[in-house]
Amino acid sequence: VERTKQKIDNYYKLRGENRELMKDFQNIVPSKETFIFLPMPKLTPDLERINIMKLMNSDPNRFSIYDAVKCNLAIEELALQYDYAVGDRFVVDYADFSLQHLTKFNPVVLAKNITLFEEAYSSRILSVEFINLPSFVSKILALFKIVMRPKIYARLKIHDNLESLHKVMPKECLPSEYGGTLKKLDEVVANHHDFLLQSHENVSQEHLRVGETEENGAFGVDGTFKQLAID
Repeated sequence: VERTKQKIDNYYKLRGENRELMKDFQNIVPSKETFIFLPMPKLTPDLERINIMKLMNSDPNRFSIYDAVKCNLAIEELALQYDYAVGDRFVVDYADFSLQHLTKFNPVVLAKNITLFEEAYSSRILSVEFINLPSFVSKILALFKIVMRPKIYARLKIHDNLESLHKVMPKECLPSEYGGTLKKLDEVVANHHDFLLQSHENVSQEHLRVGETEENGAFGVDGTFKQLAID
């Protein structure tokens, strides 16, 4: 019971503390975003949900880490309400990803995104599969090592080709772009405007809380990255 109460508290509290990452949820249309985060409609035999993350527009000037995180969290909001998977597996496609995109990654925002996944939305990150990695893969891994817990970072896997990916991801749960039997990514989209508009208002009223607020380490990171050197 106490664990359930803590999860409910985290959901309302952490979303309320990070409303800038939830703003304008209702205006998000994944198929029109520069970066997408889409859950596949079919579960794996182990009842796990596969999620695809990739750039839809390669222009780095149009890329925003805040918009990418908002898209992620909007989908996670829907998943919390409607999904019944036991955990999430992520396929992160770095096709057309450049150093200019990487320079726009904010480690504080990324850390908040991951913690909201785990603490506010109670998502179980089972694996993160990287494909189409660029030559500067070491810089990407260095960044994720900073913002991820060691347990989650250890679940990162690099695939050199689709054949390697298919060894850990069933084809029947992947879109056709990745050699799967499902529809294309731009066809796996639905409109949830009203639901996302309402969800923005579902936060805790911290001024009414009795007793001291338990500090969540995930959101005490502002200002702690005095220097970020990725060589």
